[in-house]
Amino acid sequence: MPDAPAPPKVGKSTGAKILLYGGIALMVIGLAGYIGDWAARNYELSQLLSQIETSEQAMTSAKDEIAAVTEALPEDPTDEQRDAATEKIEEIAQQNSALVAATGAQVAETSFLPWHNEMLRAQTAYFAHNGAWVSYLDKGASDAATLFNDDNNIEPTWEAAKIAVPAAVPLGAWPTIQARVDSIFSDDEQPENPDAPPGLTA
Repeated sequence: MPDAPAPPKVGKSTGAKILLYGGIALMVIGLAGYIGDWAARNYELSQLLSQIETSEQAMTSAKDEIAAVTEALPEDPTDEQRDAATEKIEEIAQQNSALVAATGAQVAETSFLPWHNEMLRAQTAYFAHNGAWVSYLDKGASDAATLFNDDNNIEPTWEAAKIAVPAAVPLGAWPTIQARVDSIFSDDEQPENPDAPPGLTA
């Protein structure tokens, strides 16, 4: 009975090829993982920015509605005009508090991969800003005069969000990402408290 053929010997060249191909495979896997994580970061931030943009629109709408009431008052309003304006402003504040809170809930529900800590910090910082706005409008719903002073936490939470959200932009982000961040956090996005006409807060 003839002997079985001997197994092929693995020479140095074959071993080197195995190491080479194994290294290439690891590099490909690592690159695919990096690209996948990069795409996930861009997608997650895009989703968060959409919720932030909606929140900012709700805040701007509230300010515009309040400003429209104050601008319609004469320089020297009667007691009846002042009372009517105060009642209207408090109604606007109450309605918009609920709207802003709803947009904040959407911010809070945005999900991220658990190791994307910068996304979580951005979400937390902006959610705090949204919460400061809700508190601001809630106070205004009870006392319109509070809407025209600086006794609120809006500015510090805005400054914190201006740091945390841009810090979440990944390296080589999608072209629209940075433009959206810049648009949200431009100086024009958060105007000062509305000015109360003379007599409204008397």
